[in-house]
Amino acid sequence: MTIAEIMIIVWAVVIALALFIEFLSYDLVSVWFAPAALVALVMAALNTWIGNPTAIPFWAQIIVFIVLSIVFILSFRPLMKKILVRDTIPSDITTSNIGKQLRLTSDTIDGHSTIELNGVTWKVEIENEIDLAKNTMVELTGSISNKFKAKAVE
Repeated sequence: MTIAEIMIIVWAVVIALALFIEFLSYDLVSVWFAPAALVALVMAALNTWIGNPTAIPFWAQIIVFIVLSIVFILSFRPLMKKILVRDTIPSDITTSNIGKQLRLTSDTIDGHSTIELNGVTWKVEIENEIDLAKNTMVELTGSISNKFKAKAVE
């Protein structure tokens, strides 16, 4: 087996791993290694086709792979994030609802429950982790990530 044939296998494995990792994470990071590895694979295949396993040295394939990976990540990732991530909730939705009083839509378990706000069900963390019954009135006091903080209304 020549170095060119080995590099074809290496680049095929890199493509498969990049796509597999992207499938698991869906962060639009590792997917950009696949097209860069595809170009490197074509370079290795050209070596086999030409019949000269060192016509395009493996270090040149690695440099092309690294450069293209960086170019793809820096140029296409932000664009794809804008296109694919459209269902994000504006950050002001949580801050603009602080102070609202709502009813719990489920019993509180270990200080966590749910509320319905504008037709959307939200997780809510009850202050002091007290257990409250469904339909208890709570006041929104803050937010943490994608859930609200609330306290029982007296």
